Amino acid sequence: MSHPSEHDKRESIEELQQRIEETKRKLQEDEARLEREERELGRLEAGGEHQQKEFHYFVDGVEYSTKSSTLTGAEVKANIKDFNPAYGLYLEGGGTNPDKLFTDTDALSLLDCEEPHFITVPPATFGK
Repeated sequence: MSHPSEHDKRESIEELQQRIEETKRKLQEDEARLEREERELGRLEAGGEHQQKEFHYFVDGVEYSTKSSTLTGAEVKANIKDFNPAYGLYLEGGGTNPDKLFTDTDALSLLDCEEPHFITVPPATFGK
């Protein structure tokens, strides 16, 4: 059995130390890049409304937009000029899905729904 010489052991240790130093250097570079990217993200997020995503929805065929990713029935009604409060607001179901009454407190995520369509419906009077 041959045992590694002292010289071979020193070379192995030196190689390991070099690899450790190289790994530390790469880690420092990655950390510096991460800090730059985090600063850039913060700058973009704080950059103002002109950089925010704009969401679109329709009411009776008229297009509206909002910076908010959620929309309530009260917000939709507030944006409709001269909205008659006696009218109901319905979210169109699309396809074979029925339209759904959308009350003031109902909320819709615009992240999950692409350009939803609403309709306003006058109150029904039966038997008159």
